[in-house]
Amino acid sequence: MRKNEKGVWAAALALLLALGLTACGEKGPQPFEAEKTAGALIEAGAFSEELERLDTDILLRLYELDESEVTAAVGFGSTGLTAEEAAVFEMTDEAAAKEAEGALKAHLDYQIESNEDYRPQEMPKLEKAVVERRGNTLLFLVAADYSAAESVLK
Repeated sequence: MRKNEKGVWAAALALLLALGLTACGEKGPQPFEAEKTAGALIEAGAFSEELERLDTDILLRLYELDESEVTAAVGFGSTGLTAEEAAVFEMTDEAAAKEAEGALKAHLDYQIESNEDYRPQEMPKLEKAVVERRGNTLLFLVAADYSAAESVLK
């Protein structure tokens, strides 16, 4: 009987250890994946119009990012009817991501200033815009339906 008790305790301890390790595996939101996140936002119906995919060179110039610090970038923009856009960047490291976050916030400020008189109907979208950094990844989002976007970003 003693031998069985030891086996039960060993199994219970192993189970607790496994559960503890599993709980440590997912702390907070996961980093953005450029292609996957951008595509999921498009598929989720977060935008009121079909957005056009931007070439990487144009994307980096638009957000004023240093190409040597970007490992992956995917972005979509409006054809001019709305202020809607989405971009996801994977940077070389967290320091580069922090610096790029400032550039994305500056881009948002510019968009707000530019659209205030030109397209005032777009201001609610811009006021809810998302600039989010997760580790060495970044998201820039101006959407029509933020609840649809949130379902993807969780």
